[in-house]
Amino acid sequence: MKKFFIICFIFALLGGCKGEQTAVEYYMLHPEKVPAKLDACRQKADADIQQDQSCIGAINARAVIASLLQNLQENPQAYGAKIMQLQIQYANIKEQIEKTNIKDKSQLATLQAQAKDLHYHINVYRGIIRLVGG
Repeated sequence: MKKFFIICFIFALLGGCKGEQTAVEYYMLHPEKVPAKLDACRQKADADIQQDQSCIGAINARAVIASLLQNLQENPQAYGAKIMQLQIQYANIKEQIEKTNIKDKSQLATLQAQAKDLHYHINVYRGIIRLVGG
């Protein structure tokens, strides 16, 4: 359970990032690319790695990916249930957006941001399944 909260905290931090997609977000969505990037980063000097946002992103993503892989291996049913829970939340928010006449633009923006965040998390969880060949 503690791992779940740590992962949620990390996702909250990632979800809070604005602007362009960060390197961590990219590698979370493409976990299969992390090993190759880490190999390339190992060829660099430590000072160069610290300046390379892509290397830093791959290193940070590796820890979260490893934790998610462990969760999947320890309890595949709970992992699948988490994906289903996220999908239900996403569908509910999308329905709210489509069926509700929201006059408050900030409320609409909040719902759209929540939908985007949930969509990201769903894709991260699916990426981990893809990584193990599921």
